[in-house]
Amino acid sequence: MKVNEKGKTVKAKKISFWKHVDAELKKVHLASIADGANKKTCQEKQTIFFAALLDADIQAYTQVGTEYYGCVYRDGGTLTANQCIGEEAAGEFVVDNSRTLVTDEPDE
Repeated sequence: MKVNEKGKTVKAKKISFWKHVDAELKKVHLASIADGANKKTCQEKQTIFFAALLDADIQAYTQVGTEYYGCVYRDGGTLTANQCIGEEAAGEFVVDNSRTLVTDEPDE
């Protein structure tokens, strides 16, 4: 609940998570510009924002008492056999980052 400008208690509108993220990133970007930050510094501030967001998410939603609580999975140790297979398969994906110009002209 929230109190509006007239002093009445009203139901607060819940904004979507991604709208919140976009709004916060815009604030980070505008603050970086105001501080005269370069592109790298702006990206570092965005990284700090996402790290804080992830930390808050972990604090709010991690289930205490499960076998996975607090586990960090890294290469070469704690991954299950299926996870290793998936990681190996994904590592062999060929990514085509080339761009093709699309025109309305018919092929010759």
